[in-house]
Amino acid sequence: MRKGLVLFLIFAARALFAQGTDNPLILQDIQIKLGVSPELVFNRTLGAKSLAKAWVNVEWKDTVDFECGYGLDMTHGFTDAYYFGAGWKNIFGSGAGVTLKFLSDPAGEYGFAANSIIPYAEYRLCGFHIRLGVNFRFTVTGADIWNIFAYNTPIIEQLLYYSAGYKFSFFEGKYTLDLELANHERMFAGNFGNYGFYLKNAYAFDDKWNLSLDIGLINAGSIALSSVSYKLKIGLGVELIW
Repeated sequence: MRKGLVLFLIFAARALFAQGTDNPLILQDIQIKLGVSPELVFNRTLGAKSLAKAWVNVEWKDTVDFECGYGLDMTHGFTDAYYFGAGWKNIFGSGAGVTLKFLSDPAGEYGFAANSIIPYAEYRLCGFHIRLGVNFRFTVTGADIWNIFAYNTPIIEQLLYYSAGYKFSFFEGKYTLDLELANHERMFAGNFGNYGFYLKNAYAFDDKWNLSLDIGLINAGSIALSSVSYKLKIGLGVELIW
């Protein structure tokens, strides 16, 4: 009985991880990306700080997508942000997609956190993208600031979550440059007036390694001449793909 079970597991594993076949196996269509990034942030009111960020992205057939990430504020020794989300991209080849994201942005040194539930829709076409959604933001204090599911709070806001941009591609797709206007990042979601101008550079050394350089200038206030610089961020990232 045990021998038969062992043989069955061996053959099942070989079939599951088979390569170079035409079998429609699920694992052959999964792409995993692991990224890490040191980052510097220069805040107008809070000063400068250094961050260490890491994220994992799992994608099936360039359609079903799951992602999670964690950021550490190395200057103050607190969690800077963490999140997870799942989405359906390029629905039936239309370029449209929907995502549900959970984000916690705690400020441990000040004793509060902004927990967000963010459903959003996205559309991509020929390098252009537009993203619109709602940020249901819950301001949490006390012992719950490290709990991403803490939503029992009297301070609840509904904020617009938006992004628009264009991706340039050079050197047969090895180098890409994203120009983006948005009020959010991977681990940050701001008010309507926290819009930022982002330059996202990425270079693919091969099929396994990507190098990125992200620069963002984020404003505070309304989208008008009265807006002032809120913060500047610079991040250098490395991503492993398999």
